[in-house]
Formats: sequence, structure tokens, C-alpha cells
Amino acid sequence: MATITTMDPRRLRRIVAEDPEWNLSPIPSLARLCISQLTTGFAERPVFSELPPRYRTELVRTLGTDLPLAVTTELIDDDTYWKRCCVARWPTRRPRRAVANATFKRLFFESHLQGVLESLVPGNVAHAETLATALSVCGPHVISLDLRQLRPPNNEPPPPSSGEEAEGSKTEEVEGGGEVAVEKDEEEQEEEQEALLESWDHIELDDTLKALPNLSDLSVCYRVDDVKMDFKWKMFGATTADVEKLASAVATHGQQVTRLAVPNSLLDNKKVRILVRVLLPTAPSVAGVPMSMPCMLRRLDLSCNVIGDRGARALAKMVGAAEAAPVLEELILADNRIESAGALALGKALHDNDRLRELNLRMNALGDAGGHALFQALIGNKKLADLNLAGNGVSSKSVGALGEAIEAGLPLTNLDLTCNALGVETGRALLGALEKCTTVRVCDLRLTEVERDTELAIGRVLKNNMQAATAREISVAQQ
Repeated sequence: MATITTMDPRRLRRIVAEDPEWNLSPIPSLARLCISQLTTGFAERPVFSELPPRYRTELVRTLGTDLPLAVTTELIDDDTYWKRCCVARWPTRRPRRAVANATFKRLFFESHLQGVLESLVPGNVAHAETLATALSVCGPHVISLDLRQLRPPNNEPPPPSSGEEAEGSKTEEVEGGGEVAVEKDEEEQEEEQEALLESWDHIELDDTLKALPNLSDLSVCYRVDDVKMDFKWKMFGATTADVEKLASAVATHGQQVTRLAVPNSLLDNKKVRILVRVLLPTAPSVAGVPMSMPCMLRRLDLSCNVIGDRGARALAKMVGAAEAAPVLEELILADNRIESAGALALGKALHDNDRLRELNLRMNALGDAGGHALFQALIGNKKLADLNLAGNGVSSKSVGALGEAIEAGLPLTNLDLTCNALGVETGRALLGALEKCTTVRVCDLRLTEVERDTELAIGRVLKNNMQAATAREISVAQQ
């Protein structure tokens, strides 16, 4: 039989319960009782800054995540509390590590305001009051705002009266005083559809941007997600009035906005011209707002729209005028139905441009004519570092000019030519150009019909460039 020593814990307590929850917990300290009372009545009588630091930490651990934001916003800066709030509402969201000042408190307020704006229906009084409350609480803490949907108003067009014509047809008088129904052509139907959509303008963002003094990154998508059986065409696309109001709001209250994105919103050339006209410093007043200051955007993203060649020419005017966009560095025009004429206009604007660092034209239809014009215009450019022409129908007839631009000193670091029929000979010519260039670090040639040996040789060249660039960066950092 085992002997029980004096240090055996069984001598300290003769009865050990089989159920650990049966044992009475130790008597809490007075400090813990006080913190428990403060936690219970924190919403009515918040006491935080008066506490010693060690008790504040313990209080933050016990506070609930459903407290009114008007109470906790200014009092609590501890990121552990806001992390619990974020996990409770959005379990999968985390701050982006690559972004400066990426805290859970900032993530919470940005996500909260995003949810309020995305669920708001224009004309709804209750929603407007909720937005006003959210802006007063979240305003100073919002730096990036990503609106993935905006709801249109609930008002429906008036039903046609019994005497009106049926949809898709009109009547014409014939000899004898009678009338006959005639089908409307496609252009007339498009005009009627556009006029109908103009009455479904989305929320005005003027007051929202006015209440966000620290906003620098704005993304707005004029569409509705997960519509299911409630599908209507009015839920997709920005109206002309929407574009005017957005551009006017950015120009008036968003001088601190450096990154603007309006993707997947059915922007055509007419709406893009309105956007450019407002952002140009010499533009006339739009919506009663005179423009005199230059556009301070560093990044403009209009991907997945329908701007076409005329829209690309309008943007080329902004890119080519140094006083129009003095700090514009990134232009994203992916999937916009841009063809050779638009590429030619952008190329002319880039010829002497010393500001634009990234140009993304993937999934357009430049073809060999547009590709050749763009590559020829890049000869002499000393700034463009990132060029994406994936899926543009360029081939060996035009990519040769790209090799000439690279040999002439085009400082590319990232080049994407995927899904273009370049061919074997073009791949070899591109290899020869890259061997004379020390700046290119990434060159994507998937699905381009380039030989495997050529791809491996290009990979070795890029690896050497990457190692040399890393060595230079380390040398500069050590100085």
C-alpha cells in the first residue's frame, strides 16, 4: 500500500468531487467584484479611463461585443477587444498585413460602415437615420471603403395604361385612317431602357465622403449581389446621374482619396467622359460644383466595364496631360472592349508620360494593330514598370515592337502576355530582348505557343535579374 507523504495534495483536502464543477470556486477578490459590476453597467455608466492600466486590461477582457458603438468607440483603443468584436460579427475577416495601420479597430468600423451602405435603400427614412448614426461614429476611423454592392430605390416605373402601346412596339398611321403596330428597332429600345434606368439612381455619396476625413481608398460597385428570384435589370449598372454625383463628391470632399475603383458597373464611354471631365482641373462645373484643383488619384480602376475606344480616348487625355493627373501611377482598364483605336490613343498619351507606373489592359481586343501602336509608343518611355496585355489577341506581328521598346530602355519589371498566340520565333526574339534588359523580374508566357526551352531560358534570365535587384536593395539598406 502506497504511503501518503506530507506533500501529497490528498492530505490538504479529504473529499475530492468526481464532478469538477461541483467544487465551489474560491472567493473573488474585491477588485474582481468591482470589475464585474463595471462590466454589467458599462453601457449605462462607462468607467474606463479612470481605472489603473492593469484593471483596464482585465475589464476589456470581460466586456461584451454587443455594447453600443457610441460608448466604446472613443474609450477603448485596445485591439484585443476589437478583434473579439470582428470575430463575433465576421469570423473570416482579418486586417490586411500589407496595409499600413491595419488594426482590428479600423477593420471593424470599415466593415460596419460597408454593411450599412450596402444594405441602404435610397428614400428609406429609417435607413438614412442608421447611416447618419454610423457616419458620426465610424467617420474618423475609416481609411478604406469597399462597397461591393449598392441597392437601387424601391420605386417601380408606373404601369402602362390600357391605351398605351405594348412594350417593344409602336403604332404608325396608314392610309385610310387606321393604325398598325410596328416593332421598335434596337436603338429606340436602348434609348427607352436608358431613360428608364435614369429614374433609379443610387445613393448619393456626397454626405458620406464629407463625413470621412481620412478616406484614401474608395471602391464602388453599382450592382446587387444574391438577387435570386428578385432579379431586375435596374439592379446592375450606374446611371449617368450616379457617375456625376460620384465624381462630384470625390472632387469636392475627396481630395484625400488617392485610389478610386468603379468596377463592374456598366460604365460606357459617355459615363467615363463625364468622370474625366469632372476630374480634369480645367473642367466646367458639374452638378453645380466648379473644378479648379488637379486630380490627386494615384490609382484608377475601371475594370470590367464597357468603356470602349471612345472611353479609352477620354482617359488618354487625362493620362497625357501632366496638369490633369500629376500623380496618377496605376491605370486598370481590364475587360473593357478596348480595340486598336483606344490602344493608339493610350499609346500616344504614354509616349512622353513620366508618371504612369502600371497599365493593365488584359482581356480587351487590341489585336496586332493596337498592340503594335502601343508598343511603338512605349519606345522612349522611362517610367512604365508593370504592363498586362493578357488575352488581347496580339501575335508575332506586333510583339516584335515590344522587344524594340525593351531594348530601348523601357524599365519594365512585370510583363504579362498570357493567352496570346506569340509563336516560337517571337518567343526567341523576346528572349533576346530580355537578355539585354536587367529590370524585368516577372514575365508570364503561359498559353502563348512559346517553346518550353525558350521559357526555361527566359526563367533563368529573370532569376538573375531578381538576384541582382535583391543584392542592390540589400546594399542600399546597409549604407
